[in-house]
Amino acid sequence: MLLLTDDQPLDWRKLWDISFKLTSNSPPLRAAFPWRGALDAAIGNAIRSGKVPVRGKRGNGYDATAAFGTGFERIEPGPRANIDISLNRLTVLSGEMLGLNECFLEVEADYTAVKRWLLVNALPSGEALDECGFWLAMLPDHPRLTKRDAAKKFRAEHGSIGDNAFDRVWNESAHLSWRTPGRPRGK
Repeated sequence: MLLLTDDQPLDWRKLWDISFKLTSNSPPLRAAFPWRGALDAAIGNAIRSGKVPVRGKRGNGYDATAAFGTGFERIEPGPRANIDISLNRLTVLSGEMLGLNECFLEVEADYTAVKRWLLVNALPSGEALDECGFWLAMLPDHPRLTKRDAAKKFRAEHGSIGDNAFDRVWNESAHLSWRTPGRPRGK
């Protein structure tokens, strides 16, 4: 029996949740995409790239409901497929003349893969992140890290970085909630 394992499990999230999370808590991307429409288009490009795992529930045409009793299916359109993406639906237009469109609803993508693709491919050339900035931006939101702990962890994994250089990168790339002083608000 063949067991398939991943180094890390995929962080499946709805596309609208990815868009909201990236605009609210990811400083490099929030600065690069000041309005949500531009970020949503960039998320669509990440999905079209084929480097982001995507899944959804097969719908019945352009109706707003998924076919009853369907589970999630991986969406892997071919390289020549025309894909129409909104934050609620993904339609693979595989044969417009023949009407062979496949509609998927409740579409989810791997949050980490989308974020990585955007940081590498979608930032304007003047805002490209250095190694430390990319490392900080890719850290998960939880558990919260202090600047001192993050600097220690980066130095252990990647070697030395000066205090002033780390402070600059921290102010540009660390999660917004980490840079807010004081204890985080409880639930």
